[in-house]
Amino acid sequence: MDRLELDLCFSGDEISESFVDCVKSGSFSCCVSDLTLLQIEEPVYVINHRNRKAKDFKDVMRGEINRQTKKISTVALVYYFNNVEYLNLRSNRIGVDGASMMGSFTLKKLQVLDLSGSHEAPNIGKEGFLQLTSNMDWSNFPNLTRLSLAQNRLDAESMISLIACETFPRLKALDLFGNKLDNDAIEWLVASERVLSNLTELNIGYNEYFEEATHFIANCPFLKNLVILNMAGKVSYRHGAKSIGDNGVNTLFNSDYLENLTSINLSNNNVSDEGAKNIYKSNKLKNLTKINLNSHLSTFEEFERTLFKRE
Repeated sequence: MDRLELDLCFSGDEISESFVDCVKSGSFSCCVSDLTLLQIEEPVYVINHRNRKAKDFKDVMRGEINRQTKKISTVALVYYFNNVEYLNLRSNRIGVDGASMMGSFTLKKLQVLDLSGSHEAPNIGKEGFLQLTSNMDWSNFPNLTRLSLAQNRLDAESMISLIACETFPRLKALDLFGNKLDNDAIEWLVASERVLSNLTELNIGYNEYFEEATHFIANCPFLKNLVILNMAGKVSYRHGAKSIGDNGVNTLFNSDYLENLTSINLSNNNVSDEGAKNIYKSNKLKNLTKINLNSHLSTFEEFERTLFKRE
């Protein structure tokens, strides 16, 4: 079969039964070995691919699975796609069992792994993450460059487990957005040279830390290659804002290790006009071209005009 014509839509139940059975039985054997992108999100699973040679099978699957569906079978089917380079399991509910199952995978070509949860529920969750980090042989993922663990309720114990992992020789981007990382969690995170040393992007926005966390970030020598940093504050209508304030922002902008930053997100951190002016006066982050102190990202020139036109 030289060319493929697929335009299929499965419900969650059909994925659990029909689709996984097809994969296991070899019905899609012509494409499985060449597939490099696999996305399984909630709530409807779609495969859409027409008139492409099997060897060029890049963007075959874009899927979403019903919330009520048990997701273990969807994790199991990943086992059969051992050449996948981009694996998106965002917004599923893989849980402890699914995370444990992933520990047996060998995905030598995998570059992007997205295990993010959602604002309503985690994906692997803290317990699943602890299971994953304790059981997984990371040498089976030697080319991993981007790892997303957003919204999984990870905390300080999770960061201890993360830094105990084997090395991530190619990791460039780490997304920990929307977890439960407090000051202690950030202190543990910055202690890991193996996890951080090659990072160019770090997202720790919308977590539970305060000003103290900025001292850990600003004084971390392993972040010297960082180009993009997200430390957006967490706004809660019940409990107010989890923010770093003027002092925290000032600490970041006087760091000797963040000088390669070109973009920084510090929105929702209660930064006053005076604090913003101190940012502008800093002579440390000379490569910064984009900054976010409110709800939108601005160029540094726009930031300057907005700030000083108030005087």
